[in-house]
Amino acid sequence: MAFTSFMSRGVSRPGSLGVLAVLGLLLAPAQTLATPDFSIEKIYGPRGDWSKPVGSKLNISSFIFHDVNRNGEYDESDRPMENVAVLMRDAQDKKVLKWSNFNGFANFTMSKKRKEGVITRAGLYSFDVQVPPGWSTTTDNLRQTLTFRDLPGSIADIVGDPPFRPVGLVQNLVISGGIAPSRPGKALHGEMIGITAIDPSGKKHAVPFDRRGRFSVPVTAGNWTIEISNGDRALPLRRVVKVGNVPVQLSAIRTGEKHPEKRRSEKVLDFEKVTPRRLREMPNGIGGLNWWNMVALKVGRAYANNSVSGDYVAYNSSGHPAQITLDEGFDFAGGNFGVAWKRANGETLHLRGWRGDKLVYEDEITLSNLGPVWFEADYRNITRLDLATEHHWQFVTDDMKFRLNR
Repeated sequence: MAFTSFMSRGVSRPGSLGVLAVLGLLLAPAQTLATPDFSIEKIYGPRGDWSKPVGSKLNISSFIFHDVNRNGEYDESDRPMENVAVLMRDAQDKKVLKWSNFNGFANFTMSKKRKEGVITRAGLYSFDVQVPPGWSTTTDNLRQTLTFRDLPGSIADIVGDPPFRPVGLVQNLVISGGIAPSRPGKALHGEMIGITAIDPSGKKHAVPFDRRGRFSVPVTAGNWTIEISNGDRALPLRRVVKVGNVPVQLSAIRTGEKHPEKRRSEKVLDFEKVTPRRLREMPNGIGGLNWWNMVALKVGRAYANNSVSGDYVAYNSSGHPAQITLDEGFDFAGGNFGVAWKRANGETLHLRGWRGDKLVYEDEITLSNLGPVWFEADYRNITRLDLATEHHWQFVTDDMKFRLNR
């Protein structure tokens, strides 16, 4: 009753307007809130308005591959290349350098809105693959240009045309090596040494060398012969070298020594069957040899460039020295060698072959993280092979070749 009387009289009391407002809200008809549309058409229907910016980002990628068969096409035999540099320039000559990843892609981020975008406005851009020293291209497209235009509603609100074409790289083929003097400390030019390279067609090429006996000759794929002579008297020394798709380095040629006979049974270790897992310490018995501080690894980041067959390689654990031994003796005939990490490019691998406690062979190889060199060894009847990198980085090896008498 009090409530009715108060309303009917229209009495105004302190705070009564506020009370009336609240009562008005309570008595007003209920307002219906909008509910989300969860209809099948709304959930799965096509996007209606394509004109609104998305504001996201997207990578556009230059793809670089090792053209293993050198045919200028990216096909099944080829391998993506990691750590190849690509330099981008825009119309204002702004430069951005990116490196290819494990899958061979050098990624440049596009975005009209995101701060991490390196391509943010329309215009003409150029992309130049930086060819590493000792490499060449087989695809003739080291520089590619793309025109970017604004396209609101696309992922990055900007797009580039035409897409990149794959860029193929190959190592320049050379045979390099060195001659050890017949007497320690004696200059080679005093011995009247001559070096001849005989190509697969039988043509002979004179090979220059320096005072330390080092030489390097450009070659093509196929069987080559390196012949060492001494004046009119031919030395009993001819090295036949099968050149494939990587450079070849010969173990030091010793003109004054008579080698033991080659062992009978030749084995190539590709490390594919050491383990089904990602990695495994190399156990004794693999290839009939004893192993110390070497690991078989399924290739991944940093190791893939130096893989030449299958999915596995081997490396020296933690970058520390490794050994391969067999008391009854074995021949080391060669292997593909590189280094795992970009920061280790140019690392030196030291190889030493022992016969008992006598050092009989010694060589060094400059390693690349981009691709291997085939080390054509002629280490006969050794009982231990030492492999050590000068700065304790991980060397990578594949398809090592040995000869045993078993």
